[in-house]
Amino acid sequence: MSIISRCEKHEWTLLASGIIDYELSKLSDTDRYEQVQELYSAAKERVKLTEQAETRAANFLQNGLKPFDGLHLALAETAGADIFLTTDDRFLKTAFKMNLSIKTANPVTWLMEVL
Repeated sequence: MSIISRCEKHEWTLLASGIIDYELSKLSDTDRYEQVQELYSAAKERVKLTEQAETRAANFLQNGLKPFDGLHLALAETAGADIFLTTDDRFLKTAFKMNLSIKTANPVTWLMEVL
């Protein structure tokens, strides 16, 4: 919540994308959807899928990321984001082995580092 709060105060920027919108539309649990949508509303900047991001995502797939994970990371990287936060340990382990221009981290670990 500390991260979302800082995004709402415009201290940090949370990125939105059509990929996230699509994944949210697939949530069947309405309570979960509303909870995630409330957090996601802090995203004020949208990133569009480009050919460069698609190519980068395909590379990530070859390195072991799942399709949507690869798209999320590629969009963040091509948008020039400073950090990609996830609680997915498998994702983090795979990303750590790749040559990325973006840092990936667990949100709790990262927050403890920056505060």
